[in-house]
Amino acid sequence: MTFYESGFGDRLVDPANYPVEIVDFLKDERRALAEALVHADTLIEVGAMDGLSLEVLHTFPAVAYVGIEPALRYVRAGNQRLKRMGQDIRRRARFIHADATSLSGIGARIRGAPLVFFPFNSFGNIGDIKPVADVLASAGFSFAISSYMQTEHALEVRRRYYAACGYDELRFEQYTEGQRFMSREGFCSWAYSDEHLIRTFSECGVTVTFQRVGLDIQFVRGG
Repeated sequence: MTFYESGFGDRLVDPANYPVEIVDFLKDERRALAEALVHADTLIEVGAMDGLSLEVLHTFPAVAYVGIEPALRYVRAGNQRLKRMGQDIRRRARFIHADATSLSGIGARIRGAPLVFFPFNSFGNIGDIKPVADVLASAGFSFAISSYMQTEHALEVRRRYYAACGYDELRFEQYTEGQRFMSREGFCSWAYSDEHLIRTFSECGVTVTFQRVGLDIQFVRGG
């Protein structure tokens, strides 16, 4: 059973475990996402859990929502959440049990201009980002990746945040690709370096730009 299917990932979205900087992170992320959605017809959220960005549909009544989530328990939770929402939201939103490499097939069934969004460092859950970059490039999707920046302060905030989640044997590793935290439960979260992202996407013919949206986070944009 995977880290998220086992329920260990629930601690990461429990507000009781959020340092104040993570609260600010999420506020900045929501603001930046709203700006990015102005020209989109569909929000495709990858690593959606039960709909981390679902509430944005209240602000964008013409935008549809597709939540892509590899952990089936979150897909079921998202569908239950939709049942408690208004008919207008239910009509425009759906969840799909899949991972990021399935984007090309999913996107082919979507009309208009989609924005693929990786929220709350969900991109950091991907151990090998090259296949995902390939899919994004071949599909020609516009995308935004919400990611921690490579700063000492961001690193310290992540350390306190993951410690507050109570993960055992939490350890930190530094690589040329970026910074990674791991735990005994199977937690593994990357913050990829700008250089690694530029190199990986450029190999696929995609130029990425970096938009600072808060003290410790940035949007990696492409497409």
